[in-house]
Amino acid sequence: MNTWFWEKLLPKGSCQPTSREGHTFHYNNKTSKWILFGGISSGRTSETLSLDTSTGLWDGLSKSPPPPERAYHTSWLDSEGQKLYIFGGQGGKREPLYDMHALCLKTGKWIKLGPSERPSGRIYSAGCIVKDHLYIFGGASAPSDMLNNDLWCLPFKEINWTLAEKEGHCPGWIELQTNYSPRQRKGHSMVSYDGVIYIFGGFYGTGYLNDLCCISPTNLQYSYPHIFGASPSPRAYHSCTITSKAKMIIFGGKGKASKHQNEIICDVFILDLVDLYWSSPFIAGFYPAPRYGAGIAWGININRSEQILIIGGIGKNYVGMDVFNLTEKEMDSNTQWYLEDVQSGKLKYQAVTETTLLSNRRKIRDLEGQNYNLQEKCEILDDEIYTLKGKLEEAEHEKNEISSTYLKITQNLNSEIKRNEKSIAHGIKYLDLQNQKNKLFEEKIARLSSILKDTESFLAIMNSAFYEMISSNLQEEFKTFSRDRMNRL
Repeated sequence: MNTWFWEKLLPKGSCQPTSREGHTFHYNNKTSKWILFGGISSGRTSETLSLDTSTGLWDGLSKSPPPPERAYHTSWLDSEGQKLYIFGGQGGKREPLYDMHALCLKTGKWIKLGPSERPSGRIYSAGCIVKDHLYIFGGASAPSDMLNNDLWCLPFKEINWTLAEKEGHCPGWIELQTNYSPRQRKGHSMVSYDGVIYIFGGFYGTGYLNDLCCISPTNLQYSYPHIFGASPSPRAYHSCTITSKAKMIIFGGKGKASKHQNEIICDVFILDLVDLYWSSPFIAGFYPAPRYGAGIAWGININRSEQILIIGGIGKNYVGMDVFNLTEKEMDSNTQWYLEDVQSGKLKYQAVTETTLLSNRRKIRDLEGQNYNLQEKCEILDDEIYTLKGKLEEAEHEKNEISSTYLKITQNLNSEIKRNEKSIAHGIKYLDLQNQKNKLFEEKIARLSSILKDTESFLAIMNSAFYEMISSNLQEEFKTFSRDRMNRL
């Protein structure tokens, strides 16, 4: 049986850091040391320190002038290339910075990078590494603490370090165009697992969030996966890291807990990124005070077992730079552990046996899975009912349209029939009149034909008489002409 334990470490050394918030904290698996950069207490700082948990000593890491002082910046550790990258943050005059720097962990030398394209200056943003790219999302920019929800990436493996040391050469940041963007926010957390980026919580301007959205850089599609278990309360400025067992650890923060809107929190939640299951484990040992703005990192201790270190932060006051170690250890199944609340002295948690706990979790998960399946079926049925209602409304609408069209057509046909009946009646009357006119016309034609025949007979008689008269006259004239001619001779 396993349970989680808090353990307070007391590292020493001449470079021991002062109390602060808004710093970043990483584990370098090449050197097995922990790296601390920046933060703010009485003022912002840019000191870079390393912690060796095997000796319990702090030591300085930077061997060259560091970047300008800052807090609540975004940083990435490339253990393979032994580089620590820093971007943005809040400067000494509370202004959002947009410069970028890289620390070579082998030489301790800082290099200022000058990418041609870059995000706007911002604070409270979050970042992670996926393969060969640095990713950064959200944060607050000037003016008036404007919140962002943009996603940028930088191909850090393409940096030519010879040119970078001389001229600050660096490939430009690329703003990614996604299907849509989650709500604008700051003070959120961001990790990557199996090529997928997970973003949790944050402050959106008037309240806190506890949503979990994810995006795959290959298809640039945001989604909100279904998560089993009880989610953490809405919060921002919390600490977040991911273990080698694909567990995202959330600690503390500032947000809405119980009925209080701006409560400082000290609980721990674990999200299994394989099974997508939230849990809040029983933790024994010396519990840290409530805080936000703390640094957190996962790594390996001297016994080669996993551990999570939390350092610094701020509660009602700065909580000091004591280091708290959170580890998972074996516990006898018959043993009960109690954790008393440090402030009230009342019993806060009681662990049950691991077997019962795991069994209950499996049952809860199975029930939640069944409930989720039923919800999906209900949603499918609701969609089908909604679709059928839509089709029924469409059919009713079509029926009404057909009825209206039929009524209009019937009315038009009746009107047309009435008009046609009137036209037919007028046509019949017209035909009767035409028949009467035709009869009269035929009678007139008959009379005219008779007159024409009489006229033709008369003309024939007149023509014959005319020819006879002409012939008689010509003969008479010829005789007269002949007598006159003879007389002259």
